[in-house]
Amino acid sequence: MTESTSEPAGGVTQTDDIPFEDKPSPWLNMKAQYFCAVGWARGLPTGSYADLEAQSSFADPEVSGQFKGGACMVMIVRYLDTPVGPYDEILWVPGWFEVPPKKASNPRVTRIYVSRKESIYNGTVFFRQDQCSAASHTDFGRKNWNIPKHLANFKFTPSETPSTMPYSSVEISLPSNPDQPFVALQFSPLTLVSKLSFPVHTSYVPVNLLLGMAPIPESESWREDALVGTKEWCHARVDISGWGRMMRVEGKLGDGQSFPELSMSSYWVYINDAKLSCMSI
Repeated sequence: MTESTSEPAGGVTQTDDIPFEDKPSPWLNMKAQYFCAVGWARGLPTGSYADLEAQSSFADPEVSGQFKGGACMVMIVRYLDTPVGPYDEILWVPGWFEVPPKKASNPRVTRIYVSRKESIYNGTVFFRQDQCSAASHTDFGRKNWNIPKHLANFKFTPSETPSTMPYSSVEISLPSNPDQPFVALQFSPLTLVSKLSFPVHTSYVPVNLLLGMAPIPESESWREDALVGTKEWCHARVDISGWGRMMRVEGKLGDGQSFPELSMSSYWVYINDAKLSCMSI
């Protein structure tokens, strides 16, 4: 068999022995448990970028656009069903950034961790048009999303009252330092308020939530750590729907290094039966 090769985004030659399975965009109707806090940006906090991205054009405002502020958001998600299987995720959207190719501003994910390498790879992988069959070229002929994912450990503790609160706490740590979580949050219901549910859908939000993601750098050991790079800008839409409830969240949200040290509201929204879709635009 002839070995097929292509030039990936970061300049490393890809071959058939890539250890990760390709799962191109779109990812539709993924079942998940979703936790979210929204605030107002007071600047770009320390720890908003991982070291790999911080030393690249991804974090350079002269190349990837100036930070404009606006609403910021933290999301914690337990994906129960995705094209790469179940996995956990935490992400930070510090606000809106200029998108030079479009002369516009869009929100951007700058820091994100997931619990599976397959999600890291497919969050950033670049596909060439000539690698794909005619039947699938609309999916394979684009980057997935330029999402700068890195690997972390997640530990969720089940709640004693799962009917009102699925978990009592979550801890998130680096694989290199599993006993020192950079996130350690406690969840608790808000008495009567947590028993009330309300419909949630991103289409209800009267602002542009389209992500404008700059090209991301590539790790020299991408075959082991899945940190592949990209060359082109990507725009992605995330749709979230379900029945939300309010809860109280306390504890440590970031350390200023592995994740920005944040003082978000104690009142979060959670959706126990969320459906999420992510697609390139």
